[in-house]
Amino acid sequence: NITDRSLMLRQLLQNTEELEGRVEERTRELRHALDTLQREQEHREQAMTALRESEERLRLILDESPISIMACDESGAITYVNRWHLEQFTKNKLTSGDYVGKLLWELPGIVSAGIGDQLRPILSGRTISLEQVHVPRSSVGLEGYQRLHGVPLRRGKRIVGALLMREDITERKSAEDGQRDGRRQLQTLINAMPDLVCFQDGEGRWLEANAFGLELFGLGRQDFHGKTDAELAALRPFHQEVFRGFAAASELAWAEAAASGSVTSRVEEAIPLPNGESMVLDVIRIPMFHENGQRKGMVVVGRDMTERKWLEETQVFLLSCGTERNGEDFFHSLARYLARKLGMDFVCIDRLEGDGLMARTVAVYFDGQFEDNVSYALKDTPCGDVVGKNVCCFPAAVRQLFPKDQVLQDMVAESYVGVTLWDAQG
Repeated sequence: NITDRSLMLRQLLQNTEELEGRVEERTRELRHALDTLQREQEHREQAMTALRESEERLRLILDESPISIMACDESGAITYVNRWHLEQFTKNKLTSGDYVGKLLWELPGIVSAGIGDQLRPILSGRTISLEQVHVPRSSVGLEGYQRLHGVPLRRGKRIVGALLMREDITERKSAEDGQRDGRRQLQTLINAMPDLVCFQDGEGRWLEANAFGLELFGLGRQDFHGKTDAELAALRPFHQEVFRGFAAASELAWAEAAASGSVTSRVEEAIPLPNGESMVLDVIRIPMFHENGQRKGMVVVGRDMTERKWLEETQVFLLSCGTERNGEDFFHSLARYLARKLGMDFVCIDRLEGDGLMARTVAVYFDGQFEDNVSYALKDTPCGDVVGKNVCCFPAAVRQLFPKDQVLQDMVAESYVGVTLWDAQG
């Protein structure tokens, strides 16, 4: 039957076409899957290559970092030690093999420093920083100081290890100790000086002052630091004008130094004292500049010239008094001068008579007036104790010590000082 056979052939051809279509479709799917796998493999290989390169770069960075770096796993066992540690901390006496596998807190340096328990919390997720650790004995027997910083290493939320970084600060600490000792010695030196010494910054703020200066102005260490002369003037009303004068003199010193290149500025300044007297200072200011010409700071030194000024004034007095131009008796001029300069209520100058048991006044200056000269016995008077001595002083209760001296009782004297005057033959 040709008809049936023809139908069967057509059905077979149709089935064959459908099968070929399915095979072709599956082939395309397989080819696409293969292409995807190949791309994924290439990406994976690229990622692995990038990871290896990244690890190599990271290891290179860690090895070349100028600090000691160690890594450990979650148990604290060391897995990595960088080259800098081996070269600098161990002086190439140890290798990484001497460290890998050992517990971090059991290393000799960590144990000798007594900080093992402080490092364990790193593996609990804490970051640890220890600024200055004394290491009595390292892995190779060296002593020094280190700064430590430890951080946990995480993978997701899980802690998988830790990184410990150590910096050798032995030389820096030695330098800091040297600077601190130098500052302490300098402070001791300037505190021992009987002069005002202070250091100011370029803005005129007080940075340091010695004990003499603090006592002179009644300042505490916390009062002056960081303050300008203007601020100190407001803080110390008693010395307000002094600090205002200091500020003006400092500005003048800056201006002169900038204009003429002069190194120092010098001026005399009178400092009032609580007892009503004044101290005369010979103040030297030394401005200092940065290389770019900006103000850097100023050194101020004030030497007490009070006694020298008194001596100069006394010399001027001695040259001028008792002359014809002056027109006044020498001893009267001397009595008035001593009363004024020493702040005394009573000044008496005597000349010894006879065997030294009697005296006659040559000048008596009391309460701004000269009194008549008299002769009197030296017994039971403080002047009797002066005879033959250079200086005799009774700082208090002189009336009670010499109750028979009527002059002392009448003037209600409290203290007394006497000096023997000698002639050229002694």
